[in-house]
Amino acid sequence: MNKIQKMFDSMFAAIPTTASANTMDRNPIDSSLESLLKNPTYNRIGNFEYIKFGTNDDIDTVLEILKDKSATHSGIINRKSKMVAGVKLSAKGLTGGTDKVWNAFQKAAGGGYGRTLELEWKKMISIYETHGAVGLLVNTSGKDMVTLQAVSPRKLRIGKLNSKNEVDHYILRPTFQKGSGRIYAGTERKVVAFDGEKIQKESLLYIKNPATENDFYGTPNYIAAFNFIEADYKFGVTIHNAAENGFQPKVMATFIGRNMSDGQKEDHADKFKDNFSGADRELVIVNYVRREEEMPKIDKLEIENLDKTISTMADLNDAKILTAHSVTNPALFGVMVSGKLGNTGTELESAYNIFRATEMMPDRNLLLEALTLAFAKTKYEDIEFEVEDLNISPQENRGDNVDAVQKDEESVAEPVKDETKTK
Repeated sequence: MNKIQKMFDSMFAAIPTTASANTMDRNPIDSSLESLLKNPTYNRIGNFEYIKFGTNDDIDTVLEILKDKSATHSGIINRKSKMVAGVKLSAKGLTGGTDKVWNAFQKAAGGGYGRTLELEWKKMISIYETHGAVGLLVNTSGKDMVTLQAVSPRKLRIGKLNSKNEVDHYILRPTFQKGSGRIYAGTERKVVAFDGEKIQKESLLYIKNPATENDFYGTPNYIAAFNFIEADYKFGVTIHNAAENGFQPKVMATFIGRNMSDGQKEDHADKFKDNFSGADRELVIVNYVRREEEMPKIDKLEIENLDKTISTMADLNDAKILTAHSVTNPALFGVMVSGKLGNTGTELESAYNIFRATEMMPDRNLLLEALTLAFAKTKYEDIEFEVEDLNISPQENRGDNVDAVQKDEESVAEPVKDETKTK
């Protein structure tokens, strides 16, 4: 056996031939939630115990931070939320009717005048699309519905399981984030789990993504793109830094023959960097030396085709985020694809219809069913909700003149009633 063969044998011998759970890298969020699949651990807040949401009890915060890190990811969530919410939510036979109790509830469903049922519906959807779960705090008085409030996962935790290992209550608090104990001390409270077979004064209905693997907390499907969402943020930082430095390459400056103390060297280097970098950098840098051999040596550290590399990687990154959100056509979410000039109305309409059937409607129906369930045991237990859907269809008779084009574009904002009803 020659040396090259021995080298290859030693290299491949170190690679396991059979994958196992212990040899595979885990998604950071998935890894943090792994304990929920085995044996949930408890944390204590005030007098209550609750199941931790991940190893550090912070998955809700991680998901909110992720939304702020990527323009592509955030844009998809925001637009999908609007699509799912539709133009208007209405209750069949009640909205616009003469039922004074219902009319008053519609105006203050969230617990105050102006916190309408419509706003709680939109808030409910936005929270669900971000977290893959949302709580619905239901308050009733006898047969009357008093308030119906959407609750973010950052404000709730699952209370300690009962003797049958079932979830029978939740702990509510303004936030469970570390370091907030002193500010919100004593604000935590226990709320029983919603039961559609009982009359309850206050309860919490927890709606979670059906695709969630663990039995406790809901999570969104897009967490598979965790690293790509993080990378999108890094691309933004890279572009920001390049803009700050006038898109100049990095520079290595070598100062020769300087008889300086460490402090003097540090001050000199800082002044040099301040003049050489930043959006307001000096175009001319003046440096005095005693002898020619003391002139600083400036080397540009350039990476070949860096602009093309960043562009290609950014496009790939967007594609992975779009895939994690099951987006059928990037143009629906304002994401431009290189090499494609635009989309016809037919293409967008087809893409929208596919996305509506596979992503929008399943989420909408899940949330509408939960909303309807909240009215069980009230005098509105037979309530039916309808949603006015968005319309992106172009007009059938589109002319070639500018006015016709403008009318066609304006038609996108016109609502059309969604025929889907939930009882």
